[in-house]
Amino acid sequence: MLNSANTEKDSGIAFTLERTYKLYSQISGGAFTDATFLNNHDKNRVMSQLANNPDHARMAAAILLTLPGNPFIYYGEEIGMLGVKPDEGLREPMKWTADGQGDGQTTTWEQAKNNAANSGADVESQLQNRGSLLEHYRQLISLRNEVPALRDGGIREYSSGNSGIMAFERITAGKQVLVVHNLTGGTQNIPLHPGTNTVTYSSILKTLRGEAGLADSMLTLPAYSTIILE
Repeated sequence: MLNSANTEKDSGIAFTLERTYKLYSQISGGAFTDATFLNNHDKNRVMSQLANNPDHARMAAAILLTLPGNPFIYYGEEIGMLGVKPDEGLREPMKWTADGQGDGQTTTWEQAKNNAANSGADVESQLQNRGSLLEHYRQLISLRNEVPALRDGGIREYSSGNSGIMAFERITAGKQVLVVHNLTGGTQNIPLHPGTNTVTYSSILKTLRGEAGLADSMLTLPAYSTIILE
């Protein structure tokens, strides 16, 4: 996921997961759950790995929260906290307020060396900032809850013919949607084709970041956007 966001190229996640889940299902009789995450307490933080690029951080979050499984978010990812090894640098206190003070703010733990000059990477500031990373995470979580196929569906690869596009289908017994991520900083146009079960995707259910267009089976995606079609 991070590689796709960082390089702005599809790394074949859907191809790999479709085949991996099929194998896991056969072995477990369908009784398995994938625990997906971008990062944890043993690795350099997501924003540090992405060179503090907010567009790439938003795309990584969008990929995570539109894939199957039970997603885990390591605290601070949703506000863009920085952190590099040694381990203490990965576990600095969650920053709730802009000045690092106030009720609920930890002040006697690790010093926030990596985030001392990371302006705006706090909950208070981002709640007041339309379009913040925190708002983006909240929109994605809300969308996942609203669309059952995103929460519970299987995954099928969907070929776009464009290396800057990541596309896959999410499918349940009663619902099927197409997820398309524009990983790049430029507008992309891709032709749509029938998907699994010969389903034709003819309407845009949701767009995150910018306005998408669909005309004569040609989908137009704004830079760094996520489109859900049905």
